[in-house]
Amino acid sequence: MERKTTLPPFFSFGLSKKSYIIDTSRVVEQKGRKIMETKECYVDLHPVAKDRVMARTKASLAYLAHTIETARQSAESTLYNEFGLTKNDVEIHVGWEGDLNKEGRPYGAVVSVDFGIYNKEATQKFIWKIRNLSTYPIRDGIIETLTEINAVCVNDRVFADVDTDEKVGNDDFFAVGMWTRDALYVIFSNIRLNVLQLLSEAYWDIAVDAYLVGKNDLYWSDGQDID
Repeated sequence: MERKTTLPPFFSFGLSKKSYIIDTSRVVEQKGRKIMETKECYVDLHPVAKDRVMARTKASLAYLAHTIETARQSAESTLYNEFGLTKNDVEIHVGWEGDLNKEGRPYGAVVSVDFGIYNKEATQKFIWKIRNLSTYPIRDGIIETLTEINAVCVNDRVFADVDTDEKVGNDDFFAVGMWTRDALYVIFSNIRLNVLQLLSEAYWDIAVDAYLVGKNDLYWSDGQDID
């Protein structure tokens, strides 16, 4: 049995009079007793009811998709803000590997990056930001000849091609390619580690609660979803 509350009719800019009926409560039977339940926003739920909502959220694909997208946006922001890249330079994809930890929560991520800078000015600006990340030996003045970097990175594997604007010897050309791959490996392996950390921390109670507070959806007072 459900109790219905009728809101007062209202008029709006000459529209016809309307009334709305909103279901605000229901009666359920538990162990032979009838209990009145009401609709409550998440923030107003009893802690026990909140725990039920959080448990369902952790097990949902919708929350996993939200977590993955949040991690992808974080990785994207790092490349934009720390390394001066733009959407035209890089595209990031994040996916779940399909593994579960001992608590039954998702862990493990596949992070792939398509990366390309095709003019010397932008390439040199990027090189300046990553100049201290590579330890591969290279002669002075060689990295200043780089005009293009094209790379695909999947987890900890980096495949990269480079081009220069001057004729350099085969040894130097090989060295500048290895120098670039070394630096890219440092960047993207750190990004993947950050994604893995975000994915793990997203299933902490405090993180799930913050997500649900932000949504603040309606539930029955026992924490069940409203159909």
